[in-house]
Amino acid sequence: MAKTLISERLAACVQGSEPVTSHYRWQGKVEQAREWVLTCKTASEQVEALIARRTTLHPYDLPEVVVLDADASSAYAVWARAATTDEPNEGMHPPYASRSGAAQGEQS
Repeated sequence: MAKTLISERLAACVQGSEPVTSHYRWQGKVEQAREWVLTCKTASEQVEALIARRTTLHPYDLPEVVVLDADASSAYAVWARAATTDEPNEGMHPPYASRSGAAQGEQS
C-alpha cells in the first residue's frame, strides 16, 4: 500500500509501524486484531484522494483514517508538495537522505 500511495503521488512519505493490537467494538462484539499503523504524509490538496485510494486498497470494510493538520518546516513542506504533484524538485534532497544522496542507514 505504501509504495502504491507514493508512486501515485498521493503521499510524499509513508511510515509503517510494527504490528499493534487494536481492541474495538464491531457488529455488536468486542474484537481485537493485529494491525499495522501507516502514517501518510501528504499535501492538503491530496487528502481526499489519499483517503479514497487508501480505502479501496484496504481489506477492511471500514478502515481507520485519521487526518491531523500539522505544520512542517518550509523546506519539508516544499519537498512534500513537489513529491505529491508534478512539480519538479531537482536538487532537493529527500528528507531522510544525507547530502550525498544516501538514505540514512545506507552507505553511499
